Parts: sequence; C-alpha cells; structure tokens
Amino acid sequence: MARSVKKPGERRQEFIRAAETLFMEKGYQNTSVSHIVNRVGVAHGLFYYYFDSKEDVLDAIIEHLVQESRRRLSAIVHGDGTPLEKFHRFVQQMFVLKKDRPYLIGYMLQEQNRLFYHKWMQRALDKITPLLTEIVEEGVTTGRFDTPYPREAVEFIFNGMRFFLSSPDDLQDDALRTKMIAAGDMMERVLGAEKGSVTSVYQEITPGVLDMMDESMQFTEKGAHDG
Repeated sequence: MARSVKKPGERRQEFIRAAETLFMEKGYQNTSVSHIVNRVGVAHGLFYYYFDSKEDVLDAIIEHLVQESRRRLSAIVHGDGTPLEKFHRFVQQMFVLKKDRPYLIGYMLQEQNRLFYHKWMQRALDKITPLLTEIVEEGVTTGRFDTPYPREAVEFIFNGMRFFLSSPDDLQDDALRTKMIAAGDMMERVLGAEKGSVTSVYQEITPGVLDMMDESMQFTEKGAHDG
C-alpha cells in the first residue's frame, strides 16, 4: 500500500489538532511532545520540522483562536442591530470563544505563564480593538455612547481587562462576580453609556464565566497534582 504523503500545511494542522485534543484530554502540563507525535502517528523528528517546542504549538493554537475571534466578532460588527445590541453580542462572544478551551485559560492563569498571557492578550487586542471601536463610533453617532475618544476608550477598557485577574483570590466566586459587575460599570463610565446598559450583559454572562473559571482551574490543579 502506498504511503500517504501530506502537504506541509496539512501536516502542520494535523499536529495542531492532535495537540489541542490532547490538551483537552490530559491538560497542557501533562501533554508531552511524544504524546502529540504518537497521536499523529509519525516519526518524532517530524514534529521539530514544524515546531520548536510544545509551547510553539500552543502559540499556533492561540494564533488560530485570535483569527477565529476576529472573524466571528467582525460578523457582529457588520451585522444587524443597534450599537448597544452589537456591544452585548460582542462581549458575549468573547467569553464563548474562551469557554471552548478551558485548558488554555487554566494555563494562562498560572503565575509562571503570566508573560505568555500578556503576549497573547496583546496580540488579541491588536486585532479586536479596531472592531469594538467601530461599534463605539456608531454608538456615539446614534447617541448611545458619549465619548470624544472612541478608540482610546476601547484601548483603556481592554488594557484594564489585561490585569483583571491578578491573583488566585480573584478566581473565587464572590470576588469574580464583583469584578464582572465592576467591569460593566467601568465600561459605562468610560463610554458615556446609560447606567445599567452595559452592566446588564455582564450580569447575564457571569454564571457562565464562573463555570468557565471553575473548569479552567480544574485543568490547572490536575496539572499541578499529576505533574
């Protein structure tokens, strides 16, 4: 039987898909390069033709997540609805994309991975900031928001969110619930939005965010215990 020869791009994607599946099954810390190679069913050396390390694969997954986020969020920006409705859907979608990858959030929240977390956030914000700015600008035009600096307001919001989770104590239900409501209140003030118009969406998504963080921490604790 003839051996199947795949194009470089296809093989690289195969490694990425296998790695992400294993990260979900075993947790990031408990997945080795050997696990990934065995799942794909190729020689060990072939992995290093495409990637320098396991962290390099994670970086590729994050890049895919950023592009996926941009595609879905762009559809919201250019879709139907009022600026406030778009803003609500935008925020909800950002959390949905993260919820699909609890191992990733758990990895990012570990203290030793803070630099990687901020690198990922900066990459994401570079892509997402212009999209949310469009919504805010539309909101200013229609009178929903009141700020003379739409882009700067969005940058301020997102950069504040980068340090939203600064310690393990922030992951406790009460602390996280308070931070979610505070984030909505902060956005209302920065955007000049009607009181309650933004906090309402944060109140709506808070239960799902709490569940997401619980699941993420299970991955983190599993890795610490098994490691």
